[in-house]
Amino acid sequence: MTCEDNKTVRDICERKCECKSGKLVSCYRVRKEFTRMSFEERIRFIKAFKLLSSDPRYIRDYEKLGKLHTVVPQMKNFFPWHRWYVLEIENLLRQIDCRVTIPYRDWIKDAAIWTRGTKIEDTWNPGPHGLGGNGVSPFDCVMDGPFRKGEYSLPQSAGGNCLKRHFNYSCNLPNAEQAKKLLTEANYTVFRDTIFYGYHTSYHQCVGATLADFKTAPYSPEFWLLHSFLDKLWVEWKKNNRGSKTGLSHVSDFMVETGYYPWEYLDVDHLPGDVKVLYEE
Repeated sequence: MTCEDNKTVRDICERKCECKSGKLVSCYRVRKEFTRMSFEERIRFIKAFKLLSSDPRYIRDYEKLGKLHTVVPQMKNFFPWHRWYVLEIENLLRQIDCRVTIPYRDWIKDAAIWTRGTKIEDTWNPGPHGLGGNGVSPFDCVMDGPFRKGEYSLPQSAGGNCLKRHFNYSCNLPNAEQAKKLLTEANYTVFRDTIFYGYHTSYHQCVGATLADFKTAPYSPEFWLLHSFLDKLWVEWKKNNRGSKTGLSHVSDFMVETGYYPWEYLDVDHLPGDVKVLYEE
């Protein structure tokens, strides 16, 4: 496509690009906050994710990727390994629809009502643009929304069960003030460990059931929203700590099951495959 020089435009895959000499250059995949996306964008993501689990063209790669979560990466590689992991599922989804990117859910700005699903824009809304709500006893199956029992199930290799949730309503998640303080933490190890235990592990346990089991977690859509959000926090931390060392730049070993070095995934502006990622505020 032709374009006007020095303008920012979107290409046919909704990447945000610059126009230079009549050509699109420096194109970024744009990841958006889930509740700020249009319903059309949300439904597009949901349909593509569901297709991964049911279409013979994609299900083998989908299951293979899901199984990789049982291989626990080294703690020091938590961020780059999961950045690779999110990019891999995103690449699969973009085979279905090149406009799809992995959304993120910024629940720290609304931590007190992270389980709410009554408002039209809520993550857990039962409409076609939401992820459905909490599971229903006695088996904790999700019974509403596009991922409800009968409409979506885990692969047979992961048990073939319904998607399950068991919200812990007394769960305490970090709030905006705590997050703001953490993003100014100069010590990378402190930042990483706090994210892992206080944000990552806590959220897995708060939602419960499918997400709480590391063998099945990647087959729940909320898994990817969570890890996209954690990746965004890492991006923000690096902006606040440009001079800080991460301890990853000179690691000589490949990240487990990836074939890549950690340093290849340190910069969202220069990812393998000439991929660039932008998190929209």
